[in-house]
Amino acid sequence: MRIVILNTHSVLNTGDAAIVKAQLDFAREVYPGADIALTSRTASLDRIAYDAWNVDVFPPLFPAPSAYSGRPGKTARLLTETGNPAAKLRLLKCLSTADLVIGSGGGYFWTGRKRLPGPMFLQNILHVKIASWMKKPLIHFPQSFGPLDGTAARRLLKNALGGRGVRKIFAREDESHAFLCKLLAGSPGRNRVGICPDAVFLEPPIEPRRPRDRSRPLIAVTPRRWSFPNLPRRDARDRSRAYLAALEKACSEIVRRLDASILVLPWVRGPGRFEDDREIARRLYRRLCTVLPENRAIYGGGAATDPPDAVMDRLARADLVIATRFHSALLALLRGIPVVSIGYQPKSSSTLRSLGLQKYSLDIGDLSPERISGLAAEALAEAGDISDRMRAATEKLRMEARTKLKAGMAVACGRETL
Repeated sequence: MRIVILNTHSVLNTGDAAIVKAQLDFAREVYPGADIALTSRTASLDRIAYDAWNVDVFPPLFPAPSAYSGRPGKTARLLTETGNPAAKLRLLKCLSTADLVIGSGGGYFWTGRKRLPGPMFLQNILHVKIASWMKKPLIHFPQSFGPLDGTAARRLLKNALGGRGVRKIFAREDESHAFLCKLLAGSPGRNRVGICPDAVFLEPPIEPRRPRDRSRPLIAVTPRRWSFPNLPRRDARDRSRAYLAALEKACSEIVRRLDASILVLPWVRGPGRFEDDREIARRLYRRLCTVLPENRAIYGGGAATDPPDAVMDRLARADLVIATRFHSALLALLRGIPVVSIGYQPKSSSTLRSLGLQKYSLDIGDLSPERISGLAAEALAEAGDISDRMRAATEKLRMEARTKLKAGMAVACGRETL
């Protein structure tokens, strides 16, 4: 069995790396001994990270400029990758011999551009279209779809999802499912749409974290740079400043109220500057150092080359997570750690709603420091109850994800019908 997983992001994104590992484990369980290859925006790093899974890792057919930092180096590396036909031919040959193509779980089919979508969106569309042109059976693992600004992006996505080879499309939350149903209404692709929990639920149950024997709780914060793409530039800058100020004030109030320490944790480290959390994490950390008592602010950045497991280990130390990054919230909850989630897209609020934790979900555009700190105190006080509820909820979601994806893979391969 030859399987190709398209459009994985990068091992520098801890949440996306968790999705990839879950997909690799599941694919090998369903098809023991399968030959698996995947595409990644940071192929050289991902080869090292996924070496234990014995997979081929290919760069995209054409690179997106956002994958590179620094103007001189960005231009040189972009030209090098663009002019590397050998790697592209190897990927095309791998696709041509594939028995099954999987669109990786995640959230990469969205854009805030009103005219032509960005290079990364086009890059991902191209991979899907080529698999379709080759008439390869394709299943999209649970993803977030949208929002899409502008008709060009909607047309491109509709065309890609309506390809002859696309056998099943799974959305991972209600909003994405409704978006797809509307986008594909009246087309054959509409009958292929389903809803399925996030791919990280495929993994075996995680032993809940035992209560820590310490009087001072550790609160992890995973900030991210967000551009508020639907707002005018000046309003977006103001909203970004307000977001960072709200985090700072909330952390100050939490330290005062709970006698806590704050761990500022960069969850994503690239590959592009917009995706790299280290800059905003350092800014928040420096500001907290000026307003908090000594040694109450901790920077959890580590080394740029740290594997995703090292970032996960830092998250697991926390008693509570104030999570802007979606998978930092989800993976914390899977370990029995309560969260306050700050959502920048519908995926955050919808997922917490499916877990019965919607009251701990806030919108990034309407933040109150008092609301953040109040929910943090409430979630910390209810940590045991949240952990118990998560055990029951995640086992149910795990069985649902495994059943639906196993059936979907069989359908894609022509072995069953849903």
